[in-house]
Amino acid sequence: MYELDFYNTEYGEDFEAITDWPKGWPHDLKSPDGYVDYSDGDVWFKAYDTSFKANHEDAELFERGYQFNCIVRIRYYTTSLYCKDVLAKFPAKDRAEAERLLQIAADALYGEER
Repeated sequence: MYELDFYNTEYGEDFEAITDWPKGWPHDLKSPDGYVDYSDGDVWFKAYDTSFKANHEDAELFERGYQFNCIVRIRYYTTSLYCKDVLAKFPAKDRAEAERLLQIAADALYGEER
């Protein structure tokens, strides 16, 4: 199991964990013209507090009884862009469920890696 270290973000009940990319994922790829892709990459496990109703999706989840909107993203830089690609998204009823589901996502990404 790849243990996530969650911390509060000081915005409502939001919490997150940030980890390095799994071993073997591409990083710092340089093309012949000098461009660099996948530099400074990390994986961001985030649980957004839906009670803020920050967007239509969060408002709908909140109304349906979900306290968190969980998103797993990979973040990285290319020569000209900062990228945040979504790998997974799912609701959670409470913090315990959000942590459990984010941990399952981490286990799927990292396997036996420690």
